[in-house]
Amino acid sequence: MSHYVDVREAVYRLVTATAKQSKAEQRGEDVRLVNAWARGPAPVPQLRIGEHGLVSDTAKPTPRQVLTAVARDAIDLLSTPESARLHQCDGNHCGTVFLDTSRGGRRRWCSSDRCGNRARVAAHRDRHSEV
Repeated sequence: MSHYVDVREAVYRLVTATAKQSKAEQRGEDVRLVNAWARGPAPVPQLRIGEHGLVSDTAKPTPRQVLTAVARDAIDLLSTPESARLHQCDGNHCGTVFLDTSRGGRRRWCSSDRCGNRARVAAHRDRHSEV
C-alpha cells in the first residue's frame, strides 16, 4: 500500500512545485517514480453491443492500473503550457491545487463556494469590526 501513497505524494509535490513555479522544489526522485508508474498497464476500454447501441464496457481497473492512469495524467498536465495555470488556493488552511481556467487567470481560491466565500466573510467581518 505504501507504493500507492508514494506515487500520490510524488504527484502532489510535483503539482505544488509547478503551481508555485519553483523548479528548485521539483525533485528528480518524484519524476522518476511518476515515470516508472506511467509505464505500467493501464485500463483498456472495450466496446460491447448494448440494448441501445455500442457502450463502453471497461473492466474494473486494478489499483495498479488506476495509478498508471494517474501518473500518465500528471505527465500530460505537467508537461503542457496549461501547467502555468496551476495555482494553490489562497484560503487559510487549504492546500488544494487547481487549474485556473478563468479568462484572466486570476482565480485565488479552489472554490468560490468554499474558500472564496470564507475569505469574503472574514474580510467583511474585519471591515465591520473596526468600526
